[in-house]
Amino acid sequence: MDEQLRDSYNRFGPGALDFDPRKDELKLISDIAIQYVFWGVLSFIFTLHSSAKACRVWLAIVLIAIMSTEVCFSLTSTNLPAWMLPNTLTEYELIFYLHAAYPAILAFLAALSM
Repeated sequence: MDEQLRDSYNRFGPGALDFDPRKDELKLISDIAIQYVFWGVLSFIFTLHSSAKACRVWLAIVLIAIMSTEVCFSLTSTNLPAWMLPNTLTEYELIFYLHAAYPAILAFLAALSM
């Protein structure tokens, strides 16, 4: 019933019911940064082979697109467009699916460049 609690749940998932991450922006930004530094280092290590270096630019573009989407949903009051996917999808679920898809994208682009 509480709109603010619903918005917090839609953006940050069930863990945000106890504490709204937007109240501590430094922690929110550092959590996001740590995650994407990890993905960036993992992508670099995964593409160390000389034939896989060609996909680093594409992986960086995908990673920046996912990160900008997450930052946009986390720090602003942006909502998912009405035309995008079912109306039951929340911002948290979209980010979750993007994070889950990144390893497959990483493996696909590395294999494609080899």
